Amino acid sequence: MRIALDARMARKPLSGPGRYAINLVRALANLDNENQYIIIQNINIPEKITKAENFKTIWVDYPPLSLRSVFWLQTILDKEKVQIFHSLYFLTP
Repeated sequence: MRIALDARMARKPLSGPGRYAINLVRALANLDNENQYIIIQNINIPEKITKAENFKTIWVDYPPLSLRSVFWLQTILDKEKVQIFHSLYFLTP
């Protein structure tokens, strides 16, 4: 299964949703090596949250609550053939 996680809130200063995103990604990396994960991160944080082989990081340069996010995020999900998308926002593509 291909699962995408929107981890753009994992940026400095670290907030509640950002801490949740980092901990969720790291826990999944420790538990699951069968599914493929696409982690969407803010380009301002160039470090990957995890280096697990079944995790692919895609960096974007637009904020979560923007018009670019509404349109381009859907393009990323379609291109990556994502089956499940977990968003940390009330606005989803």
